[in-house]
Amino acid sequence: MGRSQAAKPVSHDRHSSDSVGPGVDVLRDECGVERAECAASLVRAGRTSDVKQVFINAAQVAEVVQVDVPVCGVREILVAARASLISTGTETVGYGAGGLFARGLRDPSKVSVLVDSLRERGVAGTIRQIRAKSSERLPRGYSGAGVVVAVGREVRQHAVGDRVAYIGAPHAEYVAVGERVAARIPDGVGFEQAAFGAVACVALHGVRLGEPALGERCVVSGLGLVGLLAAQFARAAGLDVIGVEPLSQRRDLARQLGLTTVLDPASEENLPRALYLHTAGIGADILYLCAAGKDSRVTNVALACCRDRGRVVVLGDVGLDLDRAILFEKELELRVSRSAGPGRYDRHYESAGVDYPVGYVRWTEGRNLVCFLELIAHGRLQVTPLLSVVVPIEEAATAYSRLVEDPAGSVAAVLTYAGPPEPPRAEPIRREAGRHHDDKQLRVGVIGAGAFVMGSLLPHFRKLNARLYAVANRSPGSFSALQALYDPEVLTTSAEVVFADPAVDAVIIGTRHNLHYPLAETALIAGKPVYVEKPMTLTLAQAEALAGVVQERQGLLTVGFNRRLAPTTLALREALAGSPRPRQFLYRVNAPPVPADHWLVDPQEGGGRLVGEGCHFIDLLCYLADADVLEVSGGMVGGGSTLVASPDNFALTTRFANGDLGTVVYSGQGAEHLAKERLEVFAGGCVFVLDDFVALHGYGVAGRDVRLPRADKGFRATLANFFDAVRGQAELCTTVDDGLRVARVIDAFLRRPGSGG
Repeated sequence: MGRSQAAKPVSHDRHSSDSVGPGVDVLRDECGVERAECAASLVRAGRTSDVKQVFINAAQVAEVVQVDVPVCGVREILVAARASLISTGTETVGYGAGGLFARGLRDPSKVSVLVDSLRERGVAGTIRQIRAKSSERLPRGYSGAGVVVAVGREVRQHAVGDRVAYIGAPHAEYVAVGERVAARIPDGVGFEQAAFGAVACVALHGVRLGEPALGERCVVSGLGLVGLLAAQFARAAGLDVIGVEPLSQRRDLARQLGLTTVLDPASEENLPRALYLHTAGIGADILYLCAAGKDSRVTNVALACCRDRGRVVVLGDVGLDLDRAILFEKELELRVSRSAGPGRYDRHYESAGVDYPVGYVRWTEGRNLVCFLELIAHGRLQVTPLLSVVVPIEEAATAYSRLVEDPAGSVAAVLTYAGPPEPPRAEPIRREAGRHHDDKQLRVGVIGAGAFVMGSLLPHFRKLNARLYAVANRSPGSFSALQALYDPEVLTTSAEVVFADPAVDAVIIGTRHNLHYPLAETALIAGKPVYVEKPMTLTLAQAEALAGVVQERQGLLTVGFNRRLAPTTLALREALAGSPRPRQFLYRVNAPPVPADHWLVDPQEGGGRLVGEGCHFIDLLCYLADADVLEVSGGMVGGGSTLVASPDNFALTTRFANGDLGTVVYSGQGAEHLAKERLEVFAGGCVFVLDDFVALHGYGVAGRDVRLPRADKGFRATLANFFDAVRGQAELCTTVDDGLRVARVIDAFLRRPGSGG
C-alpha cells in the first residue's frame, strides 16, 4: 500500500489570508443550501457581530444573542426581518421551567438517563454532557416577514426589494429561507400582519383536512391563536362556525371577530346536548380540536358533539386517550394535522426548491401562505385584533413572559426589527492578540460539529495536545455547548472563514456526505491538512479529482477509516502477520433499518448505505489483506420489496492479488439488540473472531485473545496519527489513495455484470 503523501511539519505562519483561492466559489455554489439551512451564526470570544437572534437558554428563558448574517444558498433568499410572530403554543411550552437540576427534580425518569450515561460514557463523559446541556441555547421562531436583500443564483420567484412572509426561519434580524416557503406580501398588508403566516398556515391546513363543504356546521374547540385563526378560515370556507372556549376574554375576542355562537363549556351542563340544539338536531359535521391540554375527558366530550360519521381534525396538543364507544357508535373519522401543509419538513421542497405539481397537490405550505396573505388583503381574515404584545426583538423575554403569565389576555406576540435594508458583512475571523495559546498545541478547525463529531472526536483533543480553535456548523444551537466545553475562538456557519484563517493548523470535515468532496478540495486549496470523515467522496470521479488535488498541492489528507487503528484490529493484524495464505475474511454488519427519507439513504446527500457506511468495512478488509484488489463481485437483495431497500442489503466480495478473499455481508434489516459488527478470519487452521471491537478471540491458536472494558473503534488513535502527521512526526496510516481504492471497489461493484450500473 503506497503512501503518496509525505508528512510535513506544521508552520504557524505559512498561510496567508488570501490563500483560499478559487475553491471558495465552488464551495459557495455546491454547499450553499446546506450551510444556510438553519439561521447562520457567528460568535467570537470577546467580540460579536451586529445581528440579533432569539434563543431559549438552559433555564428555558428567552435570550437575545449577537450572531452573524446567514449565508444565502442557491435556492434561498436572504430576508431582513421586520416582524416575527411567537407561536403561543409551540414556543411557550416549558418556558421558564428552570435549569437541568430543577427540571430533573420534577422528572424522576431523568435519574435513569443519568445512570445510563454513566454506564456508557463514564464519569468524565457524563460530566461533559451535563456541562454542555447546561450551556445549551436553542433557536426559536418559525413565522415572520421582511424585505428580501439578496437572492440565490437559482431563485426565480423573488427579487431584491420584495416584501415577503416566510415559514421556518427563527426570530432574527436576518434569515435565509427557501424560495418555496416565502410569498410576496400584497399591497395594504403590513409586516406585523404578514408575520402570522406560518402559524396561520397551520390553522388553514387543519381546516382543509376537514374537507369543509358549503353550509356545513363546525365546532372549533379551543379559541387560542390557532383556534381563532381556524374559526375565521372555516367561516371563509362557507361553514357555520361554533366556538367553544372556557376563557371569557377569548370568547369576547371571538365575537369581535364575527363569531355569533361562542359557548363556555363550564357553564353548559351538557355540552353535546347544547351543540345538538345549535346544529338543528344534527351535531357538528366537523370538529376542529385546537385546545391544548392532556386531559382526554375534554377530548371525549368534544367527540360526543359530532354527528354520525362526522370528521374530527386534531390541531392542538390534546389528550388522545379516546373513548372507543363514541368513535364506534358514530363511526367518526379522526385526522391529525401536521403543520402548515404538504411540503413542510420535506427538505427537497423547503431547501432544494422542488415544488409539488399543482394538479396533484393543490395546497402546499407555500400556496397556503399565498392564500393567507390574499385573505388578509381582501379583508376576509383579521389578525390585528389578536395582537396583544408588540415589542422590539431586544425585549423578547418580556414578550414570552407576557404570553406565559397572562394566557387569557395575551393571544399573540410579535417581535419587531428596525435594521438597515443592507445586511452587515461578516469579515474573516482573526485570532485576538493577547489571548493565551500554547504554541505546541495544534489549532484545529472543525467543519460540521454534529452529534458524531461532538461525541466521538472532540473529547480526545485535549489528551492529544490539540485545541478546538474554530467551528463551522449549520446550526448555531450547538455553539453554546461548544463554548462551554472547548472555548473555541471562532464559531461560524461559513466554512470559508475557517479555511481563510491563518491560525488554523488543520481541518476536520464531519458534515453530511455530499459536502465531503467540495469542502476537502477547498481546504486543500487553502493549504490546510485535512481529516475528512468517511466516505471520502460520493463517487469515483470525485475521489479521482480529490487525489489529483492532493498530488498537485502536495497536500495532506486522511480519511476517517478509524477501525484500522482499533486495538482489536491491531492485535488481529499482528496475529495474521505470519499466517499462511490465502485467507478468508467474513465481515457481518447488522445495521437496523433507517427511515426511507433519512438523509443517509438519499443518493444525492448521503450516497446510500453502501457508499456511506459500506466503505468502512471494505477499507478494513483491504487493510488486513494488504494487497491489490483484483476482482469485485456480489449482489443485493430486496430490490422488489418496499420494506427492504436493495442498496441497504448487500454481499460484496473482493479477491486480492495475494489470494485472500474478503466478503462483507451488510444487512439493513437487522435487530438493534444484536451486536453491530463481527469479523471472522480463517487462516491456516486458525480462526480469529473480532466481536464489535470489544473482543478478539483466537481458535486453534493460543495467546491471541483480547478483551476490552468497552468498545474502542479507534477514533482517538486515528486522530493521534493525523495530528502527528500534521506535526511532521509520523506518516499517515490512511491516505487519499486508500479512499480512492474503496471508491474503485464500490464503483466496480455497482457496475458488475447484471447490476444495471
